[in-house]
Amino acid sequence: MTPKAFDSLVRRHFGELLSPHGFSAEGSRHSTFWRRIEGDLYHFILADPLRHSSTYDVKVFFSSPRIDENFAGGFPDSLGIPSDTFCQLNAKAGITYKGSHFPCANETIFIKGFEQAVRPALVEHALPYLDALASVEAMLALVRHPSFRLRGD
Repeated sequence: MTPKAFDSLVRRHFGELLSPHGFSAEGSRHSTFWRRIEGDLYHFILADPLRHSSTYDVKVFFSSPRIDENFAGGFPDSLGIPSDTFCQLNAKAGITYKGSHFPCANETIFIKGFEQAVRPALVEHALPYLDALASVEAMLALVRHPSFRLRGD
């Protein structure tokens, strides 16, 4: 599947699910979904195709210009992930360091995998995880990468 076809499928299927929860892919060159919460705090869901594979993983993370000095230049597609590798959507275990790989060899396989595994995992794991991160203090508790820290206003 071409990157353009992948992004189109992600925008359509993820978008239908995530839009009612305040997410948008506006401004993304690919298919990075984001929502702004309380002031300058943001949530992200990113479907990321794996190189040399017909699968993708889903990264679920948070960010803010208050903890990332490169936020303005990277938003929304090129941000670092403050929780480091603990951002992977695992269909059974939630948000962990070892995520699930979802199929995307073609449109039919993508849609079947999305409906059977990705959609339920987003609803059961990703959205509640992000909903619990409604303050910079909650986010800071999950920061694992040393380049992210609270910056002055």
